[in-house]
Amino acid sequence: MVYAAISCLLTLVATDLLAQEADVQRSDSQLVTVTLLNGEATSGKFISLDGQTIEIEAENQRQKFDVQNLERIQLAGEPENPDGANLQIRLVDGSLLLAKTFTIQDRIASVAIAWPAKVSAPELKIETRNIEWIRLGLEAAMDKPWREAVAKAPAGDTLFIRKENMLEPLDGIIQDVDADAIQFKFDGELIPVKRAKVAGLAFYHAAGRKLPVAACLCRDRFGNQFIVRSFRLDQAENFALLLNCGTEILLPLDILRDFDFTVGKILYVSDMDVEAAQWLPQVESGPLFEQLSLLMTWQRDRSLDKQPLKLFRADGFREGKDQFARPEKEFAKGIAVRSGTKLLYNVPEGFKTLTGLCGIDPELRPRGHVVLKIVGDGRELYAQPISGRDAQPNKIDLDISGVSRLMIHVDYGENSDVADHLNICNLRFAR
Repeated sequence: MVYAAISCLLTLVATDLLAQEADVQRSDSQLVTVTLLNGEATSGKFISLDGQTIEIEAENQRQKFDVQNLERIQLAGEPENPDGANLQIRLVDGSLLLAKTFTIQDRIASVAIAWPAKVSAPELKIETRNIEWIRLGLEAAMDKPWREAVAKAPAGDTLFIRKENMLEPLDGIIQDVDADAIQFKFDGELIPVKRAKVAGLAFYHAAGRKLPVAACLCRDRFGNQFIVRSFRLDQAENFALLLNCGTEILLPLDILRDFDFTVGKILYVSDMDVEAAQWLPQVESGPLFEQLSLLMTWQRDRSLDKQPLKLFRADGFREGKDQFARPEKEFAKGIAVRSGTKLLYNVPEGFKTLTGLCGIDPELRPRGHVVLKIVGDGRELYAQPISGRDAQPNKIDLDISGVSRLMIHVDYGENSDVADHLNICNLRFAR
């Protein structure tokens, strides 16, 4: 009897410990950080998420956040290498998939995503009308030739034939694809092309198709990126994603990495192409010197000294509920610009505001003095002298409705060009 009682007690204790361990693992997998559009971040345990709100538990209290006010939801979990990825597939909405295998039959692609065996997920079924291109093989030496090849608008479906380190396009009609060959109609004749000879294929899409504004960009831990129109969480804690092109996909919660809600709503200037850049030195110099110097007059997402972007605030920056104010803060996004520089951008249609913070690089304070001017379609929208002695960053908050071309001009100030390194942080357009 005694031995039986002891055995029963030990079994109960072991069961309780296993249950506690399971709870801990479950909690860890559901930790999230919610970042608002204003930069405030809150971390806690994930409760629920739908198309309208996310609910988390932080500091023993449940909190709800409106999806419309979110910049990002970051889930716990480190990035992992995809399992056996040898294909890359881009959809017409910008989604980017890493895959192991694909076949096509009757204009429907069957795709096995390069998830590890522990991820239980069926093959994706994707209509070819939703596929922009499929790259076969991911050799780094072919990255540049591939980018250049798919940047050109195709006249029809296109096969890209391997020619050493070059790609030769062949226009025709892509039909069925199996593990060995691509059935390709060329000049009216159906030709089976061996897949081993093909670096990739692109599908022709007639102009005129318009996709809705995406709700968010969803990334998993294995490098896949999904441009999402809508999403919901089912009872089994799987996310049902409706991609912006109309394809549906089901993802387990524990393989997701983040949701980025800035897609379609916010555009960081540092992510845009510069239409034109000009540097005008205070002292006249030769054209070669000016061209070389232009390479050092501005940077994306880092300082001119290629360090993290920072700003200074005399009374300190506070992060969330942090009680300690810090005099300097790092920013992941922004541009650093030297005095005498003009940068010209084309503003995408529909964006209405331009916001950001700016100040002299803290590493050079109290030196530095510039005048920041922002000009939209030839009209001055902002003009502000900025000094290394300023007690806090200068705020940019402009109405740019209807502006199509925007120039950022960092002009010389009072101290020639000494220490004139201006950091313009979180500079972004919003709808």
